[in-house]
Amino acid sequence: MSATKRRVTQPIGVGNNSGKTGRSTKAVVPVHITRTGRGAARVLRRGRKGRAPRVFICYVDESHLKKLEVWLAPFERSQQIKIWHRLRVVAGEDWRRQIDQQLRRSDIILMLVTPDFLASDFSYNEEVRHAIERHNAGTAKVIPIIVRPSLLKMTPLGALQALPKSGRPINQWATADAAWLDVIQGIEEAILALSEGQP
Repeated sequence: MSATKRRVTQPIGVGNNSGKTGRSTKAVVPVHITRTGRGAARVLRRGRKGRAPRVFICYVDESHLKKLEVWLAPFERSQQIKIWHRLRVVAGEDWRRQIDQQLRRSDIILMLVTPDFLASDFSYNEEVRHAIERHNAGTAKVIPIIVRPSLLKMTPLGALQALPKSGRPINQWATADAAWLDVIQGIEEAILALSEGQP
């Protein structure tokens, strides 16, 4: 990839020297540099319409949600993504309306798949059904994350590429960290593809 002459301004407080020079540094576009197989630098920019990609997380078990949030924290902190899930509904708001609005706005929809998730009428009727509609329309990418063995193939989610990529549920890996790392690497690829305008 040829070198770009475009200047990139780092976010304030992230590796800049504004404190030493006394000059104020304006953060324009947070970026993330990754390395391709050939070692070339690639810039991961904002998502659609110049904003960070919105990531919606569907879940039943809060412990799995919290684990995923821990692994996604570096992406959210560096403003590469903006996460939303049901626990972020503010008191006094119509939670069903908020879920519907956030689902319609999201670029990436992550499904933490377990038998309990697939058995939940709410998850299927309010989240899975609408998410699949958006995925089929090409307006969002739905990614199932297989946490525990389940009958995923019997649902509309079964036609989608899931994570971990091997299809082995997270709880069947030798170490959970290795499984979650595989999941996060797959999510990072989806974020990069979105930022590059790929379907």
